[in-house]
Amino acid sequence: MANLLEYIDPQKRDQAVTAITNALGTTFDADGKADPTQSEIKERFEKALGLVVVMRNDLGWSWRRIDDNLAVALREKLDNGDWTPPSRNAWATDASTGLILPPGVK
Repeated sequence: MANLLEYIDPQKRDQAVTAITNALGTTFDADGKADPTQSEIKERFEKALGLVVVMRNDLGWSWRRIDDNLAVALREKLDNGDWTPPSRNAWATDASTGLILPPGVK
């Protein structure tokens, strides 16, 4: 699993570790685990790292968006074993009209 770190830009690995640490803390708190074992930490870290690689490299998400969504994705992975990224994209302002339009509308 450590090889997945190779897929993250070396200058941005600290942001990946911060996002993963936040997600692990959130999921352990939700599970009421004040003192998790090393194997529990390792298992969650590996799952979270895999999710970060998908979010960053495959989906092109910003680090802020990854940090905001990683705990939810990790929880789904822990509960169901599967996580599907949301299909909702950001709305954008139309340059000619100034209207805020949903994705795909021109």
